[in-house]
Amino acid sequence: MKSACKGRRRIGAIVLLWLGMTVSPGIPAKGAPSSPQVYRLDAAGLETLLRLHRRHGRPVLLNFWATWCEPCVQEFPALIEVRRTYPRETLGMILVSLDEPGEVEGAVLPFLRRFGIDFPIYLLDPRKVVETFALADPTWDGSIPATVLYDRKGKRVVRLVGAQKVETLKAHIDLLLNVGGKE
Repeated sequence: MKSACKGRRRIGAIVLLWLGMTVSPGIPAKGAPSSPQVYRLDAAGLETLLRLHRRHGRPVLLNFWATWCEPCVQEFPALIEVRRTYPRETLGMILVSLDEPGEVEGAVLPFLRRFGIDFPIYLLDPRKVVETFALADPTWDGSIPATVLYDRKGKRVVRLVGAQKVETLKAHIDLLLNVGGKE
């Protein structure tokens, strides 16, 4: 019995270590505790996040953006409105920045602070772009902003490329939330 517990602890420690390496804090935010949190993300980390939302029966909005992308900047208020409209228990949101890791302090954090972001943001590991894009949607060419919506079972339902209006995003999300009710 003791060896089974040790084995479980060891496996748990390995899983936590793996998660720490794939979805790990990037550069810690300076300043107030309300500073936005930015975590590095690769394909394995994205797969883990999608699996967690699927396990909880939540549809997911996955968005790729960057501070240097003007349409992304224009779309960002719509994403914030979506987050404020749909509680975390209802809709999973994964916002992934394509900014370079060296731009977190100078561009990403100031941008997020300007919008008052109070939820985690992910920074795509530049070494894992191809794998992460393929996981998000194998037919996607990498144009941003891009939003991929998944249903409660984790099935990719729609990919929207270009800046979306809040009404468009909400219409797609409402369809996901209402189709078949809570399964």
